[in-house]
Amino acid sequence: MTRIKKKLKQMSACALICLSAIACKESIPAVGDEPIKPMKEYTLENAREWNDIAKFHAPTAKKSTHNGRAAVIVEVPLEKANEGHYIEKIGIMDMTGKELGTVTLKRERNPITYAYFYSEILPWSGKIKIFAKCNKHDLWVKEMYAKDLAM
Repeated sequence: MTRIKKKLKQMSACALICLSAIACKESIPAVGDEPIKPMKEYTLENAREWNDIAKFHAPTAKKSTHNGRAAVIVEVPLEKANEGHYIEKIGIMDMTGKELGTVTLKRERNPITYAYFYSEILPWSGKIKIFAKCNKHDLWVKEMYAKDLAM
């Protein structure tokens, strides 16, 4: 073999070794580089990886009326909601996660970010969770006392 052919063979072998090393390094995460596992629920106080957007996703609730009846309005202050980033579902659940009332929202150009629930669905006492499910940023909850929302 000529010297040039030997050199080319050596360079090819080196290139393969380097590429293999790079591929192995990328497939084995270093300690602390593991993908973040989403939490079951996020809150304004515990937003973890969503800290920068928490104030736009955490739901709020207040006493209201709807069609002349005592109600609770659950709102999400998502200012830039659109077809690609919207609230899928808003609701109220008990502390075990059982849904007491939910509204599934449509994916549309200017989606709504609130829902009304009649006060009758609230328990007489204890805590409840209001929630909002974002299509991109998971489930957001806020614990509240049912008495604070009852009429």
